[in-house]
Amino acid sequence: PTSVKGVWRWWARALIAGVLYDRGSLEEKKVVKYVSDVMGLGSTSESSSYKISVTVRRRPESSKTVHDLQRYKLLSLARGRPRFVEGGRLSLRVDIMRRKEGNEAALWSLLLALTLSGIGKGARRGLGCVDVIALRSSGLKINLIRGQDANSIAELVKRAYESSRRLVLREASREPTGIPQLPALSKNASRIGVIEGMTLSKLHNFFLRSKRTEVLLGNYRAQDVLRRRREAWILGLPREQRRTGYLIREREKVSRRASPIILSFHKQFATITTLLSSDWPQELIWRGRGGEVIIDINEQRIREAFHDAINEFEEYVKALGGKVRWVWP
Repeated sequence: PTSVKGVWRWWARALIAGVLYDRGSLEEKKVVKYVSDVMGLGSTSESSSYKISVTVRRRPESSKTVHDLQRYKLLSLARGRPRFVEGGRLSLRVDIMRRKEGNEAALWSLLLALTLSGIGKGARRGLGCVDVIALRSSGLKINLIRGQDANSIAELVKRAYESSRRLVLREASREPTGIPQLPALSKNASRIGVIEGMTLSKLHNFFLRSKRTEVLLGNYRAQDVLRRRREAWILGLPREQRRTGYLIREREKVSRRASPIILSFHKQFATITTLLSSDWPQELIWRGRGGEVIIDINEQRIREAFHDAINEFEEYVKALGGKVRWVWP
């Protein structure tokens, strides 16, 4: 339940940030107010309006397919051998303890979260994903979008977005400027696609330069666009191996920054979500074998790295015989 609440709140925040940004009214304090007070997902002054309980219907088995994935190996080094499971069946029950204006929008954001990302460590790279196969709702207009194709994913995102948009109609509307200052599921700064013809390991390996360049350039030692332009930081920070790579300068207030590219992998489909935002450290250190270079991060550099990464992802998928079909906005 704790992991579910965390990913639920994150996606609710991204939805509210997105609809506010598209109205030209994005402010972090407004996002906090809507997610905490209007949706009822809790804050330091008020507990959550929802109670989550999980029941195991059929026990999952230990996974034999993730041991070769880079993320699994990193987690093994940091915390001993983690346990990943697959199969099984769970029931997730959400009880509304206090009625709020945004109950319906909150539950749509939960359904979206369980579709577009996983739960727990490695959730942005296709690990920890669950397939929602049935849904029952009492008193609220929440229903499972039938089918697991591009059209059904597009319909789910549309309904979740519109449900959140209705909450902020009282906010002033103007043309948005710049890029969002925090991750936002916005029609102007994000895209969602369905990925066809790919396995989990192939998708996961995009984030490894040697695997990526071997597919794109036929040589794991070659330099792709992200390496030549020193833009691979866009895939997540810190990004360091054998004392080379990208580091956040010590004077920055943050020590990590997740990738704006989120992958989910399900039984019958996979998805990619891209979220362009400006909440990056202002300075990075790129450390190579020949020395160090300071990289200043600004809006233009974020845009360029973001678009280069997405273009390279599409080329990578195509080279492996797959396809990205963009379905939203």
